[in-house]
Amino acid sequence: TQSLLPMLAQQLHATPVAVSFTVSLPPLAIALVAPWTGVIADVFGRQRVIVAAIFALVVPTIMVGFSTTLGAIVFWRFCQGLFVPPIFATTVAYIADEFPPGEATAATGLYTAAGVFGGFLSRFLTALLAETFGWRGAFLGLALLTAAIAIGVALLMPKERSFSGSTSLIGSAREMLQHFRNPQLVATYSVGFCALFTFITIFTFIAFRLAAPPFLLSTAAFVVVAAI
Repeated sequence: TQSLLPMLAQQLHATPVAVSFTVSLPPLAIALVAPWTGVIADVFGRQRVIVAAIFALVVPTIMVGFSTTLGAIVFWRFCQGLFVPPIFATTVAYIADEFPPGEATAATGLYTAAGVFGGFLSRFLTALLAETFGWRGAFLGLALLTAAIAIGVALLMPKERSFSGSTSLIGSAREMLQHFRNPQLVATYSVGFCALFTFITIFTFIAFRLAAPPFLLSTAAFVVVAAI
């Protein structure tokens, strides 16, 4: 919703701070769920978790489009964030297991680059759809696109061949918590956390500056300028 914030504030008669929760709540959900994603995937299988999460992501995306209050939008945006870690974090682990050692690093880099491009494309596509069909139509369009991607992943993603999972959620959770005893990993987690929320804050509130005089940029133009 970064490109839609001025539009949402105007149409929902809300303050910039209030509509900014539609941007900040999904990353909060991601931060809460991400550490436990591996626990679930280690028990139920990575390919299965990835496909299920993409299909599940369609539901809150649709519900955002049908929301009538800002509170409902924020709630469903938070729900969207819950299903993101099982996709991207589990995919990185899937690549590490299924690709040969000499190819895993390149495949992870390609996947990360695709994720960055997808992040820009989703903002740009949302802005274009919103200018034509309104912000509700934009989210319904994203829901259709997500459903199509979910079907494609379900049909094309190979089953695990090298995966050796955990037999219980408790055992997997215990292994995951061991990572927090490593100071270097904790420091890395902290840097990533701060960088993510700094990025989100900048791109959230710059939207209101670029939509106001003297710039008066449209939602689509804002995404292009922000990307540059």
